Amino acid sequence: MVVQKFKDLGAVVEEVDMSYDLLKAALPTYTIISNSEATSNHSCLDGIKYGLRASGESVDDVMINSRTEGFGDHIKRRFILGNLALATENQERMFRQAQRVRRMIVDEMNRIYQDYDIILTPNGGGIAPFVQEAKDDDRLSDQYLILENHLCLGNFAGTPSLSLPTGFKDGMPIAVNVMGRIFEEQTVLNVAYALQESLTFKNQYCRGDKA
Repeated sequence: MVVQKFKDLGAVVEEVDMSYDLLKAALPTYTIISNSEATSNHSCLDGIKYGLRASGESVDDVMINSRTEGFGDHIKRRFILGNLALATENQERMFRQAQRVRRMIVDEMNRIYQDYDIILTPNGGGIAPFVQEAKDDDRLSDQYLILENHLCLGNFAGTPSLSLPTGFKDGMPIAVNVMGRIFEEQTVLNVAYALQESLTFKNQYCRGDKA
């Protein structure tokens, strides 16, 4: 539907292939880089100079207690992964390798931008899953690795990226992602605005009721 809308508006829409292997590598690459950056950026939150300060009998106790009490379980897991990737013995095969793969993905995107103004992708593989469905997801499947992780592409390249609701499936909203060249935010906004104006549900709630 969205592709046809763009065609009706006068846009030239064509399918472009990206390397299947690179698309499968996007999530692992993002996981390694983002967790490493989070670990490094939050290392100053030691309870001494910055961040929450918890009590302790020594400086080491204060830092350990502060970081234990100041971060939730999810963030702690990110720090563990980040520390693993940044460890001296792992940097080359994890962090540096992830950076090289990121560069390859960005080069692939720039190749597309030589001929096209916008990269249009699904926002995800479908509607947001229910809790039980999310627990049962196979996050190593090709479908999950590729269809559910288009949003990290814009993060890799540092390019403007916008997600726009475009319709409903089973009463739940679905969306597309619009990405443009670096520093061409206005083009992304113009394209998204034109699409939004052509759709008839922009003021509806997710169950389809008018606001």
